Amino acid sequence: MKNFKKIMALIITAVMVLSMTSLAAFADPEPTHDRSISIEGLDEGDKVDFYKILEWADDSETADTYHAVQGWYWAEPFRTIFDKNGDMGSKKLYDAINDKNQLILTDALAGDIARAINGTTVEAAHTTVEPVNDDPVEAVNGKATYTFEGETVGSTDKDGLYMAIVTPADQDVVYNPVFIHLDSSTNDDSFKIIESSASYMNDPTGTGAAKKSRVTLDKEAHNSRDYTDSLDEEADPVDDGDTTKPGDVLTFTVTSTIPGYGATFEHPVFKLSDTMNCLKLLHGENDIFTVKVDGEEIEAGTDTYTLEATDDGYTITFAEKLLKGLHVPTALEVTYTAEVLEGANTNVIKEKNTVEVEFSHDPSTENDQTPGGERQYKKDITNHYTFSIDANNLVGPDKDRIGESGSEIIKIGVDKDGNPITSEKVYSNVTETAYQESPLEGAAFTLYGAKLVDGEIVIDTENIVGTTTSDASGRLNFTGLDAGTYFLQETKAPAGYVKNSDPVKVTIDATLAEQKITEWYDQAGNWYETEAEAQAAANANAELKNKKVTKYEYKTDELVSYTVTYGNVASTYTFGHVHESNGNVIKWSIATSSEAPQSIANVKGVELPSTGGIGTTLFYIIGAILVVGAGVVLITRRRMSAN
Repeated sequence: MKNFKKIMALIITAVMVLSMTSLAAFADPEPTHDRSISIEGLDEGDKVDFYKILEWADDSETADTYHAVQGWYWAEPFRTIFDKNGDMGSKKLYDAINDKNQLILTDALAGDIARAINGTTVEAAHTTVEPVNDDPVEAVNGKATYTFEGETVGSTDKDGLYMAIVTPADQDVVYNPVFIHLDSSTNDDSFKIIESSASYMNDPTGTGAAKKSRVTLDKEAHNSRDYTDSLDEEADPVDDGDTTKPGDVLTFTVTSTIPGYGATFEHPVFKLSDTMNCLKLLHGENDIFTVKVDGEEIEAGTDTYTLEATDDGYTITFAEKLLKGLHVPTALEVTYTAEVLEGANTNVIKEKNTVEVEFSHDPSTENDQTPGGERQYKKDITNHYTFSIDANNLVGPDKDRIGESGSEIIKIGVDKDGNPITSEKVYSNVTETAYQESPLEGAAFTLYGAKLVDGEIVIDTENIVGTTTSDASGRLNFTGLDAGTYFLQETKAPAGYVKNSDPVKVTIDATLAEQKITEWYDQAGNWYETEAEAQAAANANAELKNKKVTKYEYKTDELVSYTVTYGNVASTYTFGHVHESNGNVIKWSIATSSEAPQSIANVKGVELPSTGGIGTTLFYIIGAILVVGAGVVLITRRRMSAN
């Protein structure tokens, strides 16, 4: 029992001592508080890393030790990074301070520091600079907060000049690095993202402001010769040239935004290029080709841009001097013209115009091997379509059908009762159960355009769109047609057949719809349809191996279906996918179709006179003979009487 009491006494004593110790600790605390930097104007998913750049020397010993300039000295590892001449980087600080002892933060200085952070300007031992916080700030709904935890009140350890590097979630956004001054006299600091014409170095609120540029890209087309619009503006009120014919001249307008690079990059890159399929760029002396920056037209030159132009497209490379002089996001507009070319003999020809912009994105990735740093890319596409009737190339759902034809209109021969002359059959290559019997070769046809007369669409006999003769399968082939209304008229029947001379209305209707396109590109700007394909191609390239590939989505109008209507019967082709091959030949995967071959019949026999019947004609002939005979008799009798 006595031993138990002794043990309890020891325990109680120990508890009391511990309690006293704890109380003593809280009796004279070292108060702490959290310091935070609030950020506004971010996009959701953006990330921010902070790096301490400069510190302030509170005493002369610290200033002398670290070669401070007007009280400022480089924080490590930048003190080592910029110590190129044994002066602890003080020369850069001297260059950054004006005659009023003010530290001037410039785009160029921000670029130097950003490149140092990425380790591209220093030896391998200094390739990594740890951020203040290992975990980047992630933006949510445009706002984020970065917190320095548990700093002792009154401490100046975290005071100084910081740099924030913003990594955008959207590859179309370019952030310039931003300086933030953290002052121990306040608990909270802030900076904001500016996406405007304001200078981020001289923000009137006194807080730091990151320049934000959102690179845009858009392309529009105008067809002043659009056949559809000439007949019915309500059917296609926008002259976008989505359907065309050879010889049409399309006017393209490309708009984009050049980032406000300033001097952040040593060699900023902004390049615009256009490639064309079945279109010819018109780039002669008298053709339209204009470049406007901030609404002002500029000419090509060493200080503005260089232009490389061929019939197949162009590339505009903007000069470093121009890009470094742009401190805010700046509008770009390029206008040019291109002619629609004759294509291959296919049911549908696709004229494709692809514009692409390549631009510097992150100054920290710039080095001697990669001037301008890693690039981002954007693209936009306009598609334009030309059609044919019964052309010689189709693509079915399971196999290529090059050389096979449509069967929209078939010339056939029949007897006087309408029965086929032969048992030969012409099958549709799309709807293989559909066919026409007794094809007829050698019938000549003319396809006329149409015109508006008093609001009605009628035949335009002065506008001959094309001529053709039915082949051995009875097919008619007209190529290079815009969507719209035409009139088909037979001009000559084969020998021994009666011509069918009544013109018939033929209409081509096209349906286009906006489609979302997903592609992937690598660091060299090569585009692929899938991520796996892009990554495999990158890994096969020594310079691109293991480098990331980027997903990109954009929208463009694609042809969904088109319909050829002869009289009141339609043949419709609906497409599942577009396969593009080299040159101008576009292969189409037909998902469904309702092709209905229509016949133009020629009756076998002698062509009849335009009026009357054979009996009437015989009476006319006999009457004429009698009249002539009577005249001869009369003249003969008069001569005999005179004699």
